[in-house]
Amino acid sequence: MNTQTRIRAGIAALVLLAAPLALAGDGGVGGGYLRYGASARSLSLGNAVAGLADDAATSYWNPAGYASLRTMELSAMGASLGMDTQYGFVTLGLPTASWGTFALNGTYTRSGDFERTDLYNDLGETFNETEGIFSLGWAKAFGRFSAGAAIKTVRQDIGGAAGSGTGLDLGVHYRPHQALGLGVSVQNALAPKIVLLEDEEELPYSLRGGLA
Repeated sequence: MNTQTRIRAGIAALVLLAAPLALAGDGGVGGGYLRYGASARSLSLGNAVAGLADDAATSYWNPAGYASLRTMELSAMGASLGMDTQYGFVTLGLPTASWGTFALNGTYTRSGDFERTDLYNDLGETFNETEGIFSLGWAKAFGRFSAGAAIKTVRQDIGGAAGSGTGLDLGVHYRPHQALGLGVSVQNALAPKIVLLEDEEELPYSLRGGLA
């Protein structure tokens, strides 16, 4: 199979795998804070970096990208969102000689204050919502192909009702040519399940595919 045939086959496979994304949106589903972004670079690209994944920050979207690191890399971002919401992200990638690359990620989101009410009255109190994510990632290259995974803990607190869950992200990356990279990742391949009061919320999986 020549190089052009491999490229066409890879593109066709990515289109088939990523097709559900065209029909999906956040639509108010849980875990929206997992999709805020991880760097100014990825945000400027609309978080369409599954096929790029060539630094520690964009590898948030495709853990296989950590395998591309050649030296230790630290990246951080902070942003003020609407309604006084604060968002922060930090990642540290640590490549090794023979064991692949290990990475630590942390994200934190805190909303502004909301007024607390019951069905009939304003209680004269305020509350906020916070979410935190900590993950440990690993990736390794096998020639032009690389694979990666990130196990994470997700914690959510809404007005004192708090819960946490553990999840897993997976990713693969293939570089058939020096100027082309193909990537597919699944966020929440193992979905975190969080119980705040009584009802359990399972965060939805997100499938991403791309080329760059």
